[in-house]
Parts: sequence; structure tokens; C-alpha cells
Amino acid sequence: MTLTAGLALLSWIYLILPYVHSLQLSWLQKSVAIAYPLGDLLVLTSDVAYGLIQVHGMFHNGTVVDLGWAVFYGGWGAAALHPTMTELTKPVPRQPAQVSRVRLTVLMLASLIAPAVLCIESFWFRGGT
Repeated sequence: MTLTAGLALLSWIYLILPYVHSLQLSWLQKSVAIAYPLGDLLVLTSDVAYGLIQVHGMFHNGTVVDLGWAVFYGGWGAAALHPTMTELTKPVPRQPAQVSRVRLTVLMLASLIAPAVLCIESFWFRGGT
């Protein structure tokens, strides 16, 4: 919950609040712009809650997890009904892959997450020696 609350705060400050105070957007544009990060947060919260409940062996139907998933999948289904969804099946020209130093750096750092966690756990469980 701490991680979720921290991410919610960052989402509110950097993603949602600028749209709330924007004078150039209509209320509909603001609603859509605000709904995207809130939807992501709802799915994240539901998945974290499911994981915690599953670890403790207390999962059963009818919890807040099911509500979060139902709202998410309902929104996903509504988006699938939009008329522009038929354009997704049209072929598009293939673009060449762009490999930049930034992309390689991000991939390198992402690949080092698991070894870093293992090193930290190894150091932590040996008593710091």
C-alpha cells in the first residue's frame, strides 16, 4: 500500500493536476486525460491487493480486488466498442528499428535489477559482512 500511495501521489502531482488546472482543455478532455492515470492506478492497486491476499491465503470472491478488475475490464470493453477500433487491423508500413544509446542504457539498467536485488539480499542476509 505504501508503494501504491507513493505512486498515486506522483501520478496526481505530475500527471493529473496539470490537466485539472489547464484552461485550454474542455471538461471532456480533462475527464479523459485524468481517467487514464487513475485507471492505471486502479489496476495496479487491484493487482497488489490480490498478491497480498493470495500470499496470506485469504482470497475469496467479492473483495475490492474483484471491483477493481471489473471496472478495468468494463472500461477495456467499452474502449473496444469504439468505431476506430477497426483501423487496428489495417496494415501499416514497417519502420526500421532505432537503437539509441538511451534505449540501450535503459535496457541495461532494467536487466541489472534482478542481479542487484540478489546482491542486496545476499549482503543483507549475511549480516552485512
